[in-house]
Amino acid sequence: MNIKGKSRAGGRELAKHLENAEKNETVKVLGVYGTVSRDLHSAFQEMEATASGTQCEKPLYHVKISPDPKEPALTPEQWNRAIAA
Repeated sequence: MNIKGKSRAGGRELAKHLENAEKNETVKVLGVYGTVSRDLHSAFQEMEATASGTQCEKPLYHVKISPDPKEPALTPEQWNRAIAA
């Protein structure tokens, strides 16, 4: 399994990228936490608005979890552990 993450800005672009089924083999949004909004666009906009009153330049943290295709599919519990990591 490969887990990569980085801080970033550009919530509108990130939401658009994540929802692009043509460029992404598979994207699963397993939850939106810490915001009133529950959809990606609104949640990212909310996070950026909260950060706008601070010196934070990259208020989002984007994580890509790529399971090893040679291994059996991850269970929901394994996905949750990967997210927590």
